[in-house]
Amino acid sequence: MEAYCVKCNERQELLDVTPTTTKTGRPASVGICSICGTRVFRMGGLGQSSQNRDAGPTTTPGSMSLSDTGALDTRQTLPILGALFIIVVLIILNGLRKN
Repeated sequence: MEAYCVKCNERQELLDVTPTTTKTGRPASVGICSICGTRVFRMGGLGQSSQNRDAGPTTTPGSMSLSDTGALDTRQTLPILGALFIIVVLIILNGLRKN
């Protein structure tokens, strides 16, 4: 498996590759650079090909879909919540101005 080594500044073959997960539960791999011996971290599991990695998200931007965990994707909901917050603040300020 190859990954980008920040010490060598190029993609290198990894030794002792171990599958792991991130804090958010996404698959990742950790290994040792075959040239300099630096610990290298790569997103994606051991069996993930470059075609799957480059495919991108399966949902269209702006669509509200449930993720695998059953929660809404925050990249899609935060802009909506921000717009609602602005609308509520404007309504409150407009009501205060009338009084």
